Amino acid sequence: MSLSYKRWAPTPDTFAPTHAYAAVILLGSVLLMVNYAMGQLLRAEGAMMPSMLGMFIGTVSNIILDPIFIFACNLGVTGAAIATVLGNGLGICFYCFCYASGKSALQIGRSYLSSNGIIWKEIFTIGTPSGLNQLLVSVALIFMQQCRRQLQRQSGGRHGNFV
Repeated sequence: MSLSYKRWAPTPDTFAPTHAYAAVILLGSVLLMVNYAMGQLLRAEGAMMPSMLGMFIGTVSNIILDPIFIFACNLGVTGAAIATVLGNGLGICFYCFCYASGKSALQIGRSYLSSNGIIWKEIFTIGTPSGLNQLLVSVALIFMQQCRRQLQRQSGGRHGNFV
């Protein structure tokens, strides 16, 4: 299996929707990352229920907003991306409420910000394995998708979508 651009690139009929979706997700990527980080911080404190509830709020709001933006607003895949970003934003709102309520071990304030190199080293020491894990999972999923596509081509589409 070659790693040429043509093999990995979207086809002409999927390029425009792919680009539209990716552009909105890229613009909202900060919200997606903050939502993920805040949920994981709550989990790290042992607050599983608030972490799950924030994820639930984001997911359910995405499910509700998807048909509204895709069909009612006639935005197609762009609407799906907008719904995803907004769902994550609603999850962040819930997490902010959790942190602002004072029940969290994490205290957020200007006085806690630091440019100390030791602290930054600890942050990267803890975060790098998780980031590499996410990268490797993404690469593995891309590889599996390409294997599935190649098998479908070779079989004439008889195997369907099994991945």
